[in-house]
Amino acid sequence: MVFGGMISMKKNIIIAIMLSLMLFLIGCSNSGNKKVFGEYIPKEILYVSASSSVSRITLEKNLTNAKYIIEKDKFEVNSPGTEYKISNPIYEIKEMNDELIDAFNDAVLNTISIAKYKNRNQYIIMKEDNMATPYYLYSLDKELWIASYGIIKDKYYIKYLYKLK
Repeated sequence: MVFGGMISMKKNIIIAIMLSLMLFLIGCSNSGNKKVFGEYIPKEILYVSASSSVSRITLEKNLTNAKYIIEKDKFEVNSPGTEYKISNPIYEIKEMNDELIDAFNDAVLNTISIAKYKNRNQYIIMKEDNMATPYYLYSLDKELWIASYGIIKDKYYIKYLYKLK
């Protein structure tokens, strides 16, 4: 009976350790979002696709009037011609491995290199029902970029890419 009680106690300790570890890891994964939360304006246009319906000249004119609000409970894009708002967004953070870097390079037709950055994270922004939005964030060392995505023939491409401040 004592032996069975010890096994049960060890199981409980293992379960408690596993739960603590899971809570710690969940806390760590969500804490990365705090680095990107805030209100931003575009600092610089990094890329405009030839397939984009908006010209670089138009984007430059709208640059000073645009604002991005990235918070735990909302994501908003406010610029001339574009108003996009979602409540309770889901920010799925992915460390950019070789596969994601290749996908990024393909999406910008290899015109921008992110090789010089040591810390590269991609934030997929989804609605609370897990539906995709046309926006991704890229946290690259101390820089934050926002991309607007489109799809042509089942292939993702970046319509435009801004550095935020």
